[in-house]
Amino acid sequence: MVSCGRFEQRAQSMTWDDVYLMIRKRTKNTSDGNVDASNASNANDDPHEFRKQTVVVWWRRLSHGKLFLMSCLVSFSGWLLVVLLSSYTTSSTIRGSSSGVVLMSENPSVVVASEKNWSQCTTRNTEHGALMTSNALLNNNTEHSGKVEPLWLPAYPTSLPGKNGGIYSDFLSRVTGIDNAARNYYRSSKTLKRCHSLNNPSNIGVTCEIVHPIVPCERPHPSSQSDNFGGVILVALRNPLTAFPAYHQEKAEKYHNVKGQVEVKDWVSFRDRYVGNGTHSPLFEEWKHFIMEWRNMDPYVVAMYLPFERWFDFGEGPILVKRLAGVLKREGHPVIYDGVSDDNTSEPNDLECTWLKQVREAINAEDTRRATEGWYTPEYRPEQKQMLATMLETFAEEVASHAKGDDGVPRGDDELIGILHEYKDSILRSIWKLTGPVQL
Repeated sequence: MVSCGRFEQRAQSMTWDDVYLMIRKRTKNTSDGNVDASNASNANDDPHEFRKQTVVVWWRRLSHGKLFLMSCLVSFSGWLLVVLLSSYTTSSTIRGSSSGVVLMSENPSVVVASEKNWSQCTTRNTEHGALMTSNALLNNNTEHSGKVEPLWLPAYPTSLPGKNGGIYSDFLSRVTGIDNAARNYYRSSKTLKRCHSLNNPSNIGVTCEIVHPIVPCERPHPSSQSDNFGGVILVALRNPLTAFPAYHQEKAEKYHNVKGQVEVKDWVSFRDRYVGNGTHSPLFEEWKHFIMEWRNMDPYVVAMYLPFERWFDFGEGPILVKRLAGVLKREGHPVIYDGVSDDNTSEPNDLECTWLKQVREAINAEDTRRATEGWYTPEYRPEQKQMLATMLETFAEEVASHAKGDDGVPRGDDELIGILHEYKDSILRSIWKLTGPVQL
C-alpha cells in the first residue's frame, strides 16, 4: 500500500515546469489511447490550453489525494474502533462485592483467580468438611445470635447450575456441611413442608428455592412468611438469551418426556411465539417481573444476585461463592469454607478448590456430554436480539431511576444494573459478529 507520506511529498515537490513536461510526455504517448492527441498537441502550442490541461492534471491529483486520504482515515478509524472495543471489554469485566460491582483493576493486590495454581486442588484435602449435624455447626457460629431460618432463593428457571439445580445443591451441602441444605419450596412430604422440617425443627435448610411469581404463591404469599425465613434473599438469574431456550428444554423434559435436545423447529416455534417479534416479548416481561417482584418485596432486602454465567467462570466463580459464603455466615448459617484465609496467595483456598470440584468440573462434564451428543446452539433472529438488548437497557434505566425503595433501603440495585448491562453487552457482541457494530 502506498504511504500517505510518500504521496504528499511527491505532490508538494511538483513545479509548473514538471507539469508542462509531464503533459508533453503524455502527448508523445498517444498510442495507448489514454490521452487525446489533439488536446495534447494544443497544450504544447496554446498557452491557454496549457493552463487548462494543467488544471485538469492537478484536479485529478487532488481527487486521487482525497480518495487516498479518505482510505487512510477509514483504516485508522477501524483500527481505533478495535482498540476501543478491546479496551472496553477488558475494563468492563466486573467483580461482585458486598457493595455492588468493582472493577477488577481496583484491587491489584488480590491474585486473580484465573492466575492461581489450580493443580494444587488435586492434592489439597478438602474432604475434612464431612457432613456434620447442623446443631454442632450452629453452635460454632458466633456472628449471628438470633433465630436462624432458611433464606429465600427466588431462581428464574434454569438459573442455578445443574439439572434442577443439582450442582448448586451439592456445592451448598459441601460448603455448609448440611445434607439437604438446598431445599425447594414446592417439595413437601410428611416430614417437610415449605423448606422446614416438621419433626425436627433444628434440621434447618439453608436456602429455599422458589419461582414465584412464575408459579404464583399466594396462600400464603412469601411476604407474609417473614417469621419463618431470613430477612435477606438471594436472587438467581440468567441472561435471557440462554435462559429462554434452557427453560423451554427443561419444560419439554419435565412435562413432555422429551429425551435429548428438543428439535430445532420446536425451538424456533417456541421462540417466535414467546420471545417475541421484535417489538414485544412475553418471556422477557415475565423475566423482568420475576426480578422486580422480589426486588420490591417487603420486608426482605436483596443480599446479592447469583448470575448463572458467573458460576463457571474462572475469574468470577470464586468471587461469587466467597460472597455467598459471607452472606450465609452473617445470617447465622454454618460455613465450613468461607474463602477468607489465604485469599491473596497464588494457591487456591479450600473454598475455591471446593468450587472447582463441585461446580466448575461438574459443569464442564455436563457441557462435554452435550457436545458429544451433538447439541446445537439455539439461535435468534437479529431483530429479536436487538429487541432483547434494548429491553435490557431500558430495564437498567428503570432500576437506576428508582435505585432505592420508598423506605430508603438499598436493594442491591448497583449490582443488578451492572448485571443487566453485562447481559445487554453480551447480546450486542453476538450481533456484531454477524452484522458489525449496532446502536441502541
